[in-house]
Amino acid sequence: MSPVTVPGIHAEVGRRLRAGVRVGALLLAAAWGVAIWVVAGLLIGPDGWTGGSPIPLILDVLLLAGLVSGALWIRRILDRVGEEARISASIEGATGLERGVVQGAIELSRDLPPGVSPALASRMQARTLDRLALPVDRLAGPLGDEVGRLRRRGVVAFSVALPLLLLLAGLAPARATGGLGGLAAPFGVFSGPELPPLVVPGGDLEVVRGGTAELLVEAPLRDRLLFRWRVAGDVPRSDEVEVVDGRATFLFPDVSAEIRWSAIAPDGAETEEHRIVPVDPLFVTDVTVGLQFPAYTGRAREEYRGDLPPFVVPEGTVFDLRGRGSRALRAARLVEEGGASELLEVEGAVFRASWTPASTGEWRWEFEDAEGGSAAAVPQPIRVVVEPDLPPRIRQLAPGPDTLLPLELQMPLEIEAEDDWGLATLELVAWRVDALGEPGPERRQRLELVRLLLVEPASDESCAGVALRPAQTNGDVRR
Repeated sequence: MSPVTVPGIHAEVGRRLRAGVRVGALLLAAAWGVAIWVVAGLLIGPDGWTGGSPIPLILDVLLLAGLVSGALWIRRILDRVGEEARISASIEGATGLERGVVQGAIELSRDLPPGVSPALASRMQARTLDRLALPVDRLAGPLGDEVGRLRRRGVVAFSVALPLLLLLAGLAPARATGGLGGLAAPFGVFSGPELPPLVVPGGDLEVVRGGTAELLVEAPLRDRLLFRWRVAGDVPRSDEVEVVDGRATFLFPDVSAEIRWSAIAPDGAETEEHRIVPVDPLFVTDVTVGLQFPAYTGRAREEYRGDLPPFVVPEGTVFDLRGRGSRALRAARLVEEGGASELLEVEGAVFRASWTPASTGEWRWEFEDAEGGSAAAVPQPIRVVVEPDLPPRIRQLAPGPDTLLPLELQMPLEIEAEDDWGLATLELVAWRVDALGEPGPERRQRLELVRLLLVEPASDESCAGVALRPAQTNGDVRR
């Protein structure tokens, strides 16, 4: 209805009264909750709640009891301020109207009893409206005073509780947050501290078949653990182990089959199920060594498998290494006794490399499997003797140095040449020197590897010079 009618004014007064009750109730409830929070922050210890403490639970019970009792109390107030007759009486008391006038006007607006003149009823409504021409808050009368007192109590209570909480949060924020945490989880505090979880640093393990597996479980704040396991094909077993310095260890000797295990603490904490998997040791015995000799040696490629002999090779020989392990490899290398190493290319269980040793030495094999373990069996070391390529050696046997030609201008020339890998050809280089000592143009002649006779005419004014050079060597040798 419109507020300019008696029923409309009555409804507006009732709405204002109920809204005031709700505001006061919310302020009182908030003040009560903040007060419980402040008490929790004052009662918490410097290191937080003590395990098993019932204080957060008691405070939560008090908070709930206060809210429930307050809700019942507010409900009764709402019922009282919501009664039509009470609101009418309160309006009559605030305006000085006779008792029953407002209530009568409301009832007449709903239905006119038989025999009542509508004109008289309208006149009564108008006279009542004239007396109700006041602000709604003043029309509430005694009920408005009661609701106002409730609202003021809520404001005062909240105005006292909130600064206390802000002061606690400013001076001791850890207490404020810790107190609220205890109120949010009272049963967790009451049941005692939650122990840290059990941790298995190693997780699943791979052990060389027949080896020993050492299990480690980190169990803080426990004094013992129960290990439970089952070997493939066997019945489940268990054993209790003492915890020392927060750690428990357990040994499985002679692992020859897969083992599934877990550990459980007295407080019920349990690890996940883990596995111990036996693996065969890494063996590397299948190795092939190919030798590619330098071209100047004329030697064909050689290949060796199985037992490797000591290698005596010319400088520049390339070793082609190939082999396979019993399972996947992570690294393979050749290591010299002096400390140098040669890394091999690895792909799965296969390894290969092209290697040219620079010096004499002994090289041993090193292999690592995918987990970083060493090989149980490796090929025998490679022993290499590297022979350098020596330069050719040439001697002039006859004639001697600075020899004069006879009158027939012919003289036998005897030369001896040798090389560690052999000579294919020799070249004879000759030139004339005139009377002024100026050399003339060179003349070259390829010679067979037999005794050689120099047939080179020479004038009386010059002498012949001779130079020999092997055709497939690293340099010239002149005489």
